Amino acid sequence: MFAHPGTGLIVNTRWIRPKIQYFFSFAVTYNGLCHMMCPLLPGYSGLVVFFGLAFGMVCALLFETLMDLVDPQRFSSAVGLATIIECGPVLLGPPISGFLVDIFMNYKYMYFACGMMMLAGGIFLFIMNYYNYR
Repeated sequence: MFAHPGTGLIVNTRWIRPKIQYFFSFAVTYNGLCHMMCPLLPGYSGLVVFFGLAFGMVCALLFETLMDLVDPQRFSSAVGLATIIECGPVLLGPPISGFLVDIFMNYKYMYFACGMMMLAGGIFLFIMNYYNYR
């Protein structure tokens, strides 16, 4: 709830706005790190603060970054394509995570796997954004 307006205020500054794609890459990477830290946090309050902020940043920046990448006429197609791409991890994530929990009998490996996927995506976005801005 607090991450959406806070992220919007940060993104609309003159320093971040021209490079919003990098900020989105940072948000995805930060979200991955927060996933990996979840089993290491001692209580629920750390999870709410760190993970809530990270997830709120990604959700707030997704459509703004899409609008920055494509023109308004193709925005609806870009949203549809982003939704289709998001469906892959949503479809495959629970069975893979359940398989990890069944093998190791511990939930922390599920968080590590989710975090690694987000980190891989964030690093990929950083690299591709570099090529996009060139």
